[in-house]
Amino acid sequence: MKTSRIAASTLIALASLAAGSAFADSGVNFPEQTPSTSSSLTRAEVQAEVLQARKDGTLNLQFENHNYPEMAAQSAPSGKTRAEVQAEYRAARAAGLIPQYRS
Repeated sequence: MKTSRIAASTLIALASLAAGSAFADSGVNFPEQTPSTSSSLTRAEVQAEVLQARKDGTLNLQFENHNYPEMAAQSAPSGKTRAEVQAEYRAARAAGLIPQYRS
């Protein structure tokens, strides 16, 4: 009984070694490595370029399949007071425009 367990363990170990070496020699390189290039710009220069692009509106931010807010579109500050906003909220809620949840 011990010999069959030893033989089975040896067979499993040899099979896993063979499978591992076959995969290592397959030539597959994941993830593909790209050579890095160094930039000639300093950190401050890059930050200045980003700020300028934001001001010009030329900064193209595309977040595909993400729920990030649009960073290029910034809302203008409101000219309303807190009391005016609260009054509008109460009026909209009374008119049924805002659902009321009860717990």
